[in-house]
Amino acid sequence: MLDPGKTASNFKQIEYLVTKRCANLEYLKKAHSSSGVLWMNHVRIIPEEIIQFYPADKLAQKIPDYFTLGYSLSPLLFEPPGTPLLKKLIQLMGEYDHYMANKGKKSVSSYMAREKTVSDASTVSITEALKPVLFKTANFGVYYEYLAIPTIPDFLDYNRVVSSLCTVLTQIYKKLIDDQFASVAVLFQAIKDIDSAIKTHFFGQIAKDLTELALSKVKSDFTSFSACMNSQSNRLPPLPPHLTETELIERETSPPPTEENTKEKYGLLLSVAVERKKKQKADSKKQKVKVKAGAAKDDVLNDNEFVMTDTNSQIVDDFDDFEPLDS
Repeated sequence: MLDPGKTASNFKQIEYLVTKRCANLEYLKKAHSSSGVLWMNHVRIIPEEIIQFYPADKLAQKIPDYFTLGYSLSPLLFEPPGTPLLKKLIQLMGEYDHYMANKGKKSVSSYMAREKTVSDASTVSITEALKPVLFKTANFGVYYEYLAIPTIPDFLDYNRVVSSLCTVLTQIYKKLIDDQFASVAVLFQAIKDIDSAIKTHFFGQIAKDLTELALSKVKSDFTSFSACMNSQSNRLPPLPPHLTETELIERETSPPPTEENTKEKYGLLLSVAVERKKKQKADSKKQKVKVKAGAAKDDVLNDNEFVMTDTNSQIVDDFDDFEPLDS
């Protein structure tokens, strides 16, 4: 048992984690249903665009993966909060990690699994404190105690599968708020391990894919806009040097509105917008605060600007700290 101060700090972290994940899941559920969402407060994404974004072979792979995770987690919805639930979640996510691993890694995991036969596989239990343990069957396969691999129908809709998985995960996360988990160090660590596994296999992949979709939409819109502007007989003049907002206002209001100075005005506005975005991006990097042990929510969410990047870990971190503007 931990001291009361550490217990209170751990409980605060668990409560914040669950609140954040439930908000993340609700946001992802909206993205894959109804009218979609304004992804990271930048680009509107709707379910139809998500389906069109994935190649057919990749979509056919993702549907069974997410369906299997949700199908395997669903029996745990009837489990009360407590240590047995954490043990089952730890074991399930360890088995799912093995299931999702590439063929080379899977063969190594199978080789290192403990010896068990099919006859006594039903008695398998977690013998090490809150750590997943893989067991070999008589034919050198791996026995899955909690991971269920169902036969997947061909007509499943990707958006509905993801929305259903979000619903299941929301209920699972809500079961993690318990005083007992905050007062015992191994239980507290188990919650972080469970969240890390879900983040790897679900949150990280979804955030990366939807970010790539948003970037492709921005690129497409910009290309269309450029083509439209280039089709005009008169091209836009080169961008002028950066002006302050005061100088910009003075320059905007001085000449009468004509076709030429309208183009010039657009160039000035674009120049200011670009410079302002660069400054905001630089400031956001300086203000980025990592989640520390015992940190309160108000201490963490001080930077909600999404910095578009192709670094997977950065995308997930941005999604963690993100708060949507639209409902």
